[in-house]
Amino acid sequence: MKVFNDERGFWSAYVLIFVVTLALMGMGAAMLIRNEGVSISKTAEKIQADYAAESGVYFGINAIEKGTLTEDDNQISLNYGNTYSSISLIDDNGQEKLRVESSNGNSSTTIYVNVSTGSLADQGIISAGSISNITALDESGNTDNTLLVPGADMPTIDVNALRSLAQSQSHDPTGATFSPPDGYCGSFINSSTGEVNVTYVTGNLSVGYGRTVYGIFVVEGSVTLSSRSDVQGVIYCINSNSVTMNRSLFFPSVRVHGGVVANGDVVGSGLGNVTIQHNSTYMEAFESFKIGGGGNVTFGNWEYQ
Repeated sequence: MKVFNDERGFWSAYVLIFVVTLALMGMGAAMLIRNEGVSISKTAEKIQADYAAESGVYFGINAIEKGTLTEDDNQISLNYGNTYSSISLIDDNGQEKLRVESSNGNSSTTIYVNVSTGSLADQGIISAGSISNITALDESGNTDNTLLVPGADMPTIDVNALRSLAQSQSHDPTGATFSPPDGYCGSFINSSTGEVNVTYVTGNLSVGYGRTVYGIFVVEGSVTLSSRSDVQGVIYCINSNSVTMNRSLFFPSVRVHGGVVANGDVVGSGLGNVTIQHNSTYMEAFESFKIGGGGNVTFGNWEYQ
């Protein structure tokens, strides 16, 4: 009987140790699962904060290009579930930056993107379409085809202000095609008012052979510049109609002294390339009617913090 009692005591101790071991293993597994759960939760929060920040960058870029986000605006706030984002355009020691801050739970992500906005005064031809058979000269008369910007993100222009100014100057012809006489407007600046001369054309604009015209021409239709004609100013083609500049073999003169901003193609026609010469003063005057963004906005690398 003593042997049996000794064995029973042995097995009792063994079972106790086994139970305690199982309990400890269970507690360890529970702690491990809990820690893994916390880790997974934190990872999920971080991923959501990253995604929200990256989405906010694309949202901010679109807003800047449309002109709905400027340094003067308050930040844009976006909320989705437990994820919160703020989007703003800031000045960081003279460098414009898009800043997006996103958070989810205890995780957060901030992204900075450098923003550079080119001036219209620095461009010769800006086209949403293509530019072909055209050579650009800088203001000194040197060839500089970097002044040509095809496939551009077009600036937003205050067309109503331009049209109102044209009407006040009685420069608002009607009809299918407007063909201004030689010397039309006389100068880029209106001598009576000191304002830039603006002509608003609801149809097509056709500048005839050998004629020189002045001012900003806002055109709803197409534009045709004949050989030896010269526009001293800026052509702004509102719609996707083309601007065609004709070149004469014997008179390869400049068709435009100033600039062209067109939502359609800009084409040189004839033998050889047609030439335009950039004039920053004329383009700067046109730029004063720009509202919002667009017009050669570029974005740098993303900086995560």
